[in-house]
Amino acid sequence: MMGNSKWIPVIFIFCSVILSGNGWGDTAKNASGPASPDSGTLAVIDGKPITMDVFKAEMARRRGEFDAQRKGELLDSMVRSELLFAAAKNEKYENDPEVIA
Repeated sequence: MMGNSKWIPVIFIFCSVILSGNGWGDTAKNASGPASPDSGTLAVIDGKPITMDVFKAEMARRRGEFDAQRKGELLDSMVRSELLFAAAKNEKYENDPEVIA
């Protein structure tokens, strides 16, 4: 049970972001759509692009058939993950000894 305690701060920030919307919204202002139709960039979150190559690699990793709806859900999931990571980074959780342990 002791090993699970390192996840408490991560879970806390996740819940805080979801429930309050404040951290999410602050970071979300840095999220944008594609730079241009030809760029191969699907979204940019806090300066980090989600490219078509990264998206295709994630589809391959997850396997299965991807219709338009499932592709949209995957991209939404990838964007949410990057937003959560950016929010945790902004709160400096990567330096928290309990998270590192």
